[in-house]
Amino acid sequence: MMLKKPGPSLGRPLFVIALAIALTAPVSAQERKFYPDDPLRVDRDTLDTPEPAEIELSDMYDRFGHIFAELGTAQPVEAANANTVDEVPDSSWFTNRLLNRVGRTNGLLRVTASKYLPGLPIGPFRYFGTRSDDPNDIVPHEHRRELRGLRVFAAWLNHDDTRAHNTQDAWVEEDGRHYIRHYMMNPLDGFAVSDGALTFANLSEFNGYAEPGASYQVAWSIHDDGDQSVTPVAASTTHEDPSVPIPSVAGIGGERFLVVVIRTEHPEHSAWREPVTVYLRGTDAGLTVVGIDRVSAPLAPME
Repeated sequence: MMLKKPGPSLGRPLFVIALAIALTAPVSAQERKFYPDDPLRVDRDTLDTPEPAEIELSDMYDRFGHIFAELGTAQPVEAANANTVDEVPDSSWFTNRLLNRVGRTNGLLRVTASKYLPGLPIGPFRYFGTRSDDPNDIVPHEHRRELRGLRVFAAWLNHDDTRAHNTQDAWVEEDGRHYIRHYMMNPLDGFAVSDGALTFANLSEFNGYAEPGASYQVAWSIHDDGDQSVTPVAASTTHEDPSVPIPSVAGIGGERFLVVVIRTEHPEHSAWREPVTVYLRGTDAGLTVVGIDRVSAPLAPME
């Protein structure tokens, strides 16, 4: 019995062609290292966006979620939004404000507050993942260089209050389009008691990100932690320096706390008027800062 000689098969040629395509495709994709608009100075992440939902973030989750777990992508990777000269372009997240100088980082994360922002406030942003209802939000937040840099910058300044609850997203309109813009809140930090005064720092002015010119409107009150009552102790005053005299008030200690509400006035940054509330506890050694609240409404009316 004679076996029939098999005819030509298409399997091997097709396999060879498929292998050739697979080997050459990555090479073709990597042939172009630069594009005509490189280096990209502006990331135009302003595609028209329908009105997004407001995010409500759990304060307890925000406080402890990052302590017990590394949220977002665990693998260390390079930042995904740096341009070809290793800088961060202007975007709805970041605005380069300082002049380009050798050896100096030229950048600033937006430092403003929620209640006085333009547009519609839609809650905080998270430091990981993306918003599912924002078509412009395509880079996971843990891979954004400006947010990574904020972490280092805040650690250097001992600024430990940059949690998600101190951020704000706003749905804004510009040139007929709507998109989401991202903000940090009030720039005051470093509160301490020294020589009978409450001292603090305006981080934006201190680091040259905003022109000097801020003043500080303050109002003092007593907070009773037992019955939750609030009693104003002095009329509001305005100060030019980030140091305000502490009024002499008897009986501060135990469940009675001295409280000051501070609003920052600046001709170019009206959003800084979002109040910061600072709590002082009486001890045998004197008054000491025990709490800072950037979210709640002010305890005492500002006159």
